[in-house]
Amino acid sequence: MAWASGTPRPRSPRRGLEAVTLRLPVIWGEGDGSLRTWAYIERLLDGGPILLPDGGMQVARFLWVEDIARAALRVLERWPLPSPVYHLAQPDIVPLRDVLEALAKAVGRRPEFVDVTAERLAGAGLGPGPEGLPFFGPWVSVLDPGLAEREWGFEATPLKGYLGSVVRAHLDRPPAGSHPGYARREAELTLARRLKSGAS
Repeated sequence: MAWASGTPRPRSPRRGLEAVTLRLPVIWGEGDGSLRTWAYIERLLDGGPILLPDGGMQVARFLWVEDIARAALRVLERWPLPSPVYHLAQPDIVPLRDVLEALAKAVGRRPEFVDVTAERLAGAGLGPGPEGLPFFGPWVSVLDPGLAEREWGFEATPLKGYLGSVVRAHLDRPPAGSHPGYARREAELTLARRLKSGAS
C-alpha cells in the first residue's frame, strides 16, 4: 500500500513496514492503456459482426478506476485494517453478452453477435489471451468484495453507473493504436461468415 507524504508508517518489530494487499479485477477507466475497452468499441465502429464466445455467458466482475482511488483513501482513513488481503470489485456480476450490449448502446450501434464455441475460436487461432477477445478466458475473475465491505465500508459503482462516461472518453479521445487482437479482425470476420452460413 502506498503512503501519502507525511503519513506515519506503522512498523512491526518483527515484520517491518505494515502493508495491506488490495486484489483487483479488470479495471475500467477513461485512459485504459490495456485497450481492452477500445478493442470492442473499434469492432462496433467497423460495423462487422462480433464473435461471442460460448454465447456470452461467461461472467466477470469489474472495477471503475475512480472507485480504486476512493478505496485507497478509505484504507488510509481506517488504518490499521483487521485483515491483510482484500478483494475489490463492483457489486454486479455481469455476463459478457450484457457487457457488450451495454457498450453497443453507449456507442450508439446495434451489433450483430455471432455465437461461437471456445473450441471453434481456438481452432481458428482466436482463443483467449492477451491478443484474443477481451473479458473471455480462464483468467477472468469474479472477486468477492464482501470482506472489504464488512470491515471498512468499501463501496463500488455498478457497471451502468460508469460505462457511459468511459465510452464517451474513448470516443472523444481515441487511442493512437488498436488492441493487439484487432490485427486478426479479418480472421474473426471470416469465421463469423462461416458460422452464419453453417459451414463446418
